[in-house]
Amino acid sequence: MFENITTILAYVKRIDGKLNAMECNSNTSYSSMSVETNFLSFFPMKTVESLEEIESKLILDTAFEEKLINCVTQIGGTNIPNFIKRVYSRLFTNQLATLYSWTGFRNNKQLQHLRITKIIKDVCMKNFKGTEVEFVTNVKNWFKNGSQRQSRQKQ
Repeated sequence: MFENITTILAYVKRIDGKLNAMECNSNTSYSSMSVETNFLSFFPMKTVESLEEIESKLILDTAFEEKLINCVTQIGGTNIPNFIKRVYSRLFTNQLATLYSWTGFRNNKQLQHLRITKIIKDVCMKNFKGTEVEFVTNVKNWFKNGSQRQSRQKQ
């Protein structure tokens, strides 16, 4: 009888250990899901201030940078133009796009030196066999057409 009780106790301890492990895993996935929800709440950026906040987070927080890299990679695309369109439309509002250009032409703010642009470019070049010129040209076009997209959006 004592042997049966010892066997049952060992079995219960194994089940308890498995339940604890499952509970830890479910808490981890829930907390990472809430972190991802918090991360995604930054986008799309609506104001210059929100973009500046993202830029400072990218400089100070490597974990935030990794999340952005993963996010941009998951957005993906079929080619460079499609990738640029998909990524920038998820990260920038059309209203914010009207305030930026590649070189800061016509009193706009510059894109070419932003950390977020470098990250998007790195992911793009890694996933598509294109040139830097092709990337820059597509980004310029997307931002150039921001006011047109914004006016269509209002209609």
